[in-house]
Amino acid sequence: MRVFLLSLVLLVSSCASLVQVEYDEKTDFSEYTSFNFYPSLESGLPETENEYVIQILDSLMQQKGFIKSETPRLYVNFFVTETEFSDQNGYYLEQELIVDFVDVAKDRLAWQGVINGRFEDGVSLQQLWNYYGLLIEKILNEYPPKS
Repeated sequence: MRVFLLSLVLLVSSCASLVQVEYDEKTDFSEYTSFNFYPSLESGLPETENEYVIQILDSLMQQKGFIKSETPRLYVNFFVTETEFSDQNGYYLEQELIVDFVDVAKDRLAWQGVINGRFEDGVSLQQLWNYYGLLIEKILNEYPPKS
């Protein structure tokens, strides 16, 4: 029970991270109505976590009004850098999750959101799903950029 509660605390505290956003201020984001995932996606995540992120991004993008298309205006790309560390409380994995929206026609980055999070070794698959869901939701709350 203690491990579960500690994991939940870490999960929630990791999602308190600020989202860093980069984009070209001249971009008209209303032009982007369709998406698909970058054809050669290399996230750096294990297969299960990679699938979680794809499913969560797919769902949240559609909730934001995007249409998934074979001829999209945006490619969605994501990748994670990870750092392992331990302290007196256990072993942790700290991550930087980066989500890119690439303008397909111009072949350039249109928007990028970055957030940091961490979780304790041994979390359940459901906790990983919740962790990625919270991080991705927080990132996508910053899109489109507010003028």
